[in-house]
Amino acid sequence: MPKFVELLVTAVLLLAPTARAHAARGFVISEEVKGLGSPGKKVTYVTESALRIEEGDKISLLTLNGSALKFYEISPKARVVNDNSAMAPMLLMGYMFFLEQDGKGGARVNKKFFTPTDEKRTLGPWGARKLLVTVMGMSSEVWYTKDSKDLLDADRMRMRFFARANEAFMMPHMQTPEQKAAIANLGKLVNEFTEQTIKDYGSQVLSEVRMGGTAATTQVVAVASADHPDALFALPKGYKVQVADGAR
Repeated sequence: MPKFVELLVTAVLLLAPTARAHAARGFVISEEVKGLGSPGKKVTYVTESALRIEEGDKISLLTLNGSALKFYEISPKARVVNDNSAMAPMLLMGYMFFLEQDGKGGARVNKKFFTPTDEKRTLGPWGARKLLVTVMGMSSEVWYTKDSKDLLDADRMRMRFFARANEAFMMPHMQTPEQKAAIANLGKLVNEFTEQTIKDYGSQVLSEVRMGGTAATTQVVAVASADHPDALFALPKGYKVQVADGAR
């Protein structure tokens, strides 16, 4: 092997561990979004400690560093970052509508929200089954699949992040040992919810939400595991940051 090639190979091997140290293992999910005012495409990057969602000209960023939970909306066109961290907990509670106590200190999926059907179809490379979901008066047609291991694992990772983020935000506000124990147990309940949903139905691959005479559809078109660099979840430099009490 020529000396130059040996040096090049050595450099790559030496640098590879450093590069991996500045990246987090996760998933990237690509979706098509259709409906009034829809961006057309949605891409979600998920790790154990962060979510980045790109929709048209808007980027949403939710990060967890220890007990610090941050939520930003980034506008590349305007070069503005809106710090909406005070609203972050609202993003964490959606799954609670689907939980109920199981009488044994755990949780289970409240199946009154789900009406399975025998209707099946192929969506992209996956076979899917239709369920009807009704929450807070809104009905949606949802298709679930068990055919994509990456999609199932991405769902698990996303829910682990939500559980950790919720505990990080809520724990400082708890006053009694009982309250703290309930919040500490929430992560376990969320994981149980996720595993039961995956066991019963799989992961959501297509949803159609109808409100009045309008409908919006979201379909997963691709999902893959990936190493996400730290910079993907960092605020862009040179942008104006606006917070609830003004701009800085």
